Order: sequence, then structure tokens, then C-alpha cells
Amino acid sequence: MSNTRVTKINFNKIRWGYTATGVTLTDMTIIIAQKEVIISAGSYQSPSLLEVWGVYTYQTWQQAGEDNDKFIALAKAAIGNSTALSRGKMLESLSDKTVPQPESNERDIQAIIAAIKKCRQIALTPPLSEVWVSEYEPGLETVNTDAEWREFALRTTLSIYRLVGTCAMLPRKKGGVVHSTLRVYGKSNLKGVDASIFPVLVSAHIQTANYGIAEMAADITFSEAETPNQV
Repeated sequence: MSNTRVTKINFNKIRWGYTATGVTLTDMTIIIAQKEVIISAGSYQSPSLLEVWGVYTYQTWQQAGEDNDKFIALAKAAIGNSTALSRGKMLESLSDKTVPQPESNERDIQAIIAAIKKCRQIALTPPLSEVWVSEYEPGLETVNTDAEWREFALRTTLSIYRLVGTCAMLPRKKGGVVHSTLRVYGKSNLKGVDASIFPVLVSAHIQTANYGIAEMAADITFSEAETPNQV
């Protein structure tokens, strides 16, 4: 169904948790699930749907709209950093509160500083230096000390849209949302199948890994269909 938006997942209470019965669309149409609901709305909308119906803690809702002091300034240059340890967060995503925090891990900051220093070193080395006119950003006379490099890195670092981990496949005690079977903890027939379940960012474009998740989900779903008593 194209041009269709889901506003919530419908649940029934059962003895040990909840079972998903279907979804409700923005026009209040209810689609009933025959077996299970697979959530695959992406790293933004998957956690939004789960968050609204209690998969996340109350503290997540309580914080929504209150953490406005960490907005990242627009950068003039972007530094590739595909193995970041920094972690951002989403605060009640229906209100579009996203805090990337790309500089929250000191190792990442040091990696960024080393990378931009290396860029300058390459530019100042022949034969590139023979055709190089000037350093546009940050400027040879502007940034030289470690403190200046750090300030420049923090001021110009930003996140790029490779969103993962918002419904991470991890043990529940470590903050995980999805089990290795792709099932959402505490929900008998609800699966997560998109980049939101990646526990860490892969060192590549995430689309191919997404295909792998979809293939795995298909295998698991078909296998479970052949053994209907499996939970």
C-alpha cells in the first residue's frame, strides 16, 4: 500500500505480555494481522511506533522536548567517520526531537582530529602542494595547536543519515529492543526488520546490510510458518 502511514500498532494483553493484532492508519483504518506484525518503518519511525506503545521507558517520554542544548552547528566540511562510537538519541520521535551527539565519545574526537591533521599534511606535501593555492578551512594561520584543532573538530562535526540502533538487537538487560529471532521483547508476534535493529553502525553503506536483514527475516518467518506452535 503506497502513500500509507501507520500511527500505531494494536495490541491485546495476554498472560505473559502482549500480542500484536494489527495496525491503525492515519485515517483510522484498522488492518488486522492474521499471524504477526513486522515493523519495518526505518530507523526513525520504527522506534517511534514502539515508543508510543510502551516498549521504551517512561523516562524517554519525560525527556522529550527538554534537551535543546546540544544542537550541532552546521558544518562547512564533513569528515568521514564510519566506525563511530558516539551515540545519539531520539526523544519521542513524533515531535522530531533527534540529538545526534557525534562528539559524545572521546575516541571519535581524537580520530576526527587525526584525520583532519592528515588532510593538511597531504595538502602540504608535493606534488599536491605545488598546485594548491590555499587552505580554505580552517586556515593555516587559524588552527595549529591541539586545542585549536579540537575546537575546530567539535564546531564542524555533524552526523550524516546512516541511522541505526534505535531498536537494537541486544540482550534486554543491555537496553535491547529486539531478540535475535527479530521479535520485539514482550510481544508475541511483533518483529523488527530494518536498520533500526543494528546494534552498531557498519563500516559501509547500510543498504546492503538491510537486504541481509530482510533475507534473514524471510527465512525466519517461513520457518515459523512451518511450525505454527512456535512462539
